This record gives sequence, structure tokens and C-alpha cells, in this order.
Amino acid sequence: MLFLVVFKILHPKTPNEMREFQVGKSLIHCAECEEPIPEARLAALSGVKLCIDCMQECDAAYKPRPGSNRRGSKDSQLR
Repeated sequence: MLFLVVFKILHPKTPNEMREFQVGKSLIHCAECEEPIPEARLAALSGVKLCIDCMQECDAAYKPRPGSNRRGSKDSQLR
């Protein structure tokens, strides 16, 4: 349950939220499991909030919303 709460708070939903999430000060310990984040990860990425394992779990659980059907139905085009 805690994972879902943290996931909803920390995992961005749109590209703009992704940029806002990544910008900022990196955490030394993972926001999910509180394990230390490796120095190499901190050096490679700015704004790191999750360790690799927790980020992979979040990525696997993330399902983008389906887009709308921009083509519409033939009936809607005839009106």
C-alpha cells in the first residue's frame, strides 16, 4: 500500500511533470525503500529520487492513458 501512495506522489504522469520531477536536488536515500542511492546514479542523473530497483518497479507499473481516437467515426465526419 505504501508503494502505491509513494508511486502516485513521486511518479510523473506527463512529460512536463517528468521534467519538474527530475529537476531539483537529488536525494541521498531512495524515497521508496530508503536504501542509499549509488554515487554513479547520482552523478549520471540530476534530481534522482529513487534507486534503480524502485525506479524499475515504477516504470513497470506505469501505464500511460490511451489517447483519443482522433480519426473519429465515419458518421462524425459526414456531419
